[in-house]
Amino acid sequence: MNLVYGDASRGMAIRQGETGGVLAHELGHACGLNHVNYTLGGLVSQELLLEMNWSGGDGTGHYPPDLEHQNLVRRILMYPYKVNSAQDIPLGSVKGSVNVGGTVIVSPMSCGFTDMVTREPIH
Repeated sequence: MNLVYGDASRGMAIRQGETGGVLAHELGHACGLNHVNYTLGGLVSQELLLEMNWSGGDGTGHYPPDLEHQNLVRRILMYPYKVNSAQDIPLGSVKGSVNVGGTVIVSPMSCGFTDMVTREPIH
């Protein structure tokens, strides 16, 4: 096919035998979501989950106080590696990491509902 990368008319395909989680992850890309990864340690916090995903509460809000942020990221649908529990879609972006030329950069990753692009038809 001679369609330009990113052209919405290209469609999507996954290998036969893949899981529904892989399909959901690829649908996330079709809706404009990006991979989220995290290579540094530390517990979940409002700083890492960002305001929109922080439910307040005692200690860490919605998440158990001993949950490592990297383990939370593994639960997010847009985590780029196959993990059976990767099914959460946060409300908004979550801080994650990107390796750029050997340098790890930590920044908000577009992996949540508010990061989805408007798709037609709207339901």
